[in-house]
Amino acid sequence: MSLDPAILHAALTRSGKSQADVSRLMGVSKATVSRWFAGQGEPETVDRLRELAAALEISLAAMCGEDAAANERERMLLRAFRSQDPSQADALLALLYANARPKP
Repeated sequence: MSLDPAILHAALTRSGKSQADVSRLMGVSKATVSRWFAGQGEPETVDRLRELAAALEISLAAMCGEDAAANERERMLLRAFRSQDPSQADALLALLYANARPKP
């Protein structure tokens, strides 16, 4: 996985925090956080990635650039899926898989 420094900086700006704030929240050095924001490394564990996302007030998927590719229809589908109870969500997945067509 590779974190995009531009996404990190945008999230930092939106959160109103500084890199020093992030380092304090995560209990890591300012130099470590600075390297992450410069694209010269990233947190070593998923738990640390989650901590970074929480400190930046952004989803882990968005921080990793996964949300950026989703269009509005995909976001609507995801919101609808997340609003279902588990049995309805399973039925919806089954329907989608049954009707899935390979991409040309």
